[in-house]
Amino acid sequence: MAITIEQKPSQFEPIGRDLIIVATSTNVAQPKFQYVFDVKVNGNLKGRVLISQNNATAGVFNFRELCQDQLTPEIFCKFAFAPNIPYGFQPGANNPTSIAQQTNGNAQLRYEIEIGESYAASATTAPVIYPNLASTDGFLWLASIPPYRNYLDSTTLIFNNNSDDDEMLSDRVENLVSDCAPFSSLSPYNEMIERVNSKSWRTLEVTNDNGTLNGNSWTNIVYEAVKTDGTVLTHTFPITQTSGFTFPQSKINIIPCGPANIEYLDNHIPLTDQPITLGSLLDYYKIYLTDAGGAKKSKVYNFVWDYNCCGGVYRGKFETATIMWLNTRGGYDYFDFNMRANVKINVSKKQYRKVRGNYANASPGKDFTYNAQERGLTDSQNYESREWNLSSDWVFESDYWSLSSLFSSSSVFLLTTLQPGLLGERFAAPISIPVNVKDSNFSVIQTNGKQPQTLSLNVMESNNRFLPNN
Repeated sequence: MAITIEQKPSQFEPIGRDLIIVATSTNVAQPKFQYVFDVKVNGNLKGRVLISQNNATAGVFNFRELCQDQLTPEIFCKFAFAPNIPYGFQPGANNPTSIAQQTNGNAQLRYEIEIGESYAASATTAPVIYPNLASTDGFLWLASIPPYRNYLDSTTLIFNNNSDDDEMLSDRVENLVSDCAPFSSLSPYNEMIERVNSKSWRTLEVTNDNGTLNGNSWTNIVYEAVKTDGTVLTHTFPITQTSGFTFPQSKINIIPCGPANIEYLDNHIPLTDQPITLGSLLDYYKIYLTDAGGAKKSKVYNFVWDYNCCGGVYRGKFETATIMWLNTRGGYDYFDFNMRANVKINVSKKQYRKVRGNYANASPGKDFTYNAQERGLTDSQNYESREWNLSSDWVFESDYWSLSSLFSSSSVFLLTTLQPGLLGERFAAPISIPVNVKDSNFSVIQTNGKQPQTLSLNVMESNNRFLPNN
């Protein structure tokens, strides 16, 4: 008995593509022959599939459907005072201990495919299964392949960071020509640009396997701060350093990159380990990946102080509401809505009508009566739901393209420090509220250098509030 695996996925694959195993056997001429595929997820048997040989005597099996329901979106680095906010680092006893990482089993899993065969001794006897004659394994995560890609296009070309033209796990698009006027000090048109203020939370996700799976060649995260006088301050985080910022293999790692993330990080780690120092003299900062020799292994992501926010320190008259969503590449993207946010509260009621009076116990010795405060129409169950109408400041064409994956995302959150209707409760750090986008379509507006547009978004909180009736 001999099984040969002729084709298999790479060891780090997005779930949003066909996952094909092609196997051959030396026993295909045996009576009632079939290939046997056992699929294991995180060490547990998920299913067994028997497949007949094709015209070329091979067994071709797509195991995606057996794995896709095992993956669910996940947010990492949960702090007690600000649950589900992706800071981009993991908490320790006194300070962060490592860059955050996805764990196997939720947004990422390990699969094993064991291949065997089944055949009978003769045409009249029952077949016997001979399992696990060959096997392969790897990792899957919540991402998808663009439809214009061929199946044989390597995920290494799409998701790994081996050159300065590779993107991290973000749907942010490069700065466009029409966007460049306000950012003339930055490198032209081939870098990502995102406007932020002091209250902006941001992370970047990136695959890392230290070259053992798909051939990632980056080893460092570089923070490069550019001051208003042109001075450049650079801090490099190697994948191993004394502060504990380490990157495990076969994981998706979360890089803190928003001003709010960095400020919290600066307040909890030694000065020598701080990526950048935020302040009024900072114009913008860059984040990118390099190898051990300093060569860039990713595109450059620029974070620019919002020109409408007084040097980046947010002093607007409206609370910043941030939308965070799982993008098509398996990371989270963000967008700040800095203008007015209207909250509509809807109440769903279940009612019945009670008959007033003591019909049940009125008697010759007890007069019929009722209390004026008794209700006829009575609420039995009330549920409160909330809809948010969010408004943005100006939006460039590149912003529109970056936002397009929001409307198809299955994992969307609203980050806010204010919860209307809860006694005006205000939080020191934002809470994350799971929401669903009500808008079912989205138009990318090509500005062509003209005046940028504003954007409105309608979301509904995913969970209703139950209001008990006494």
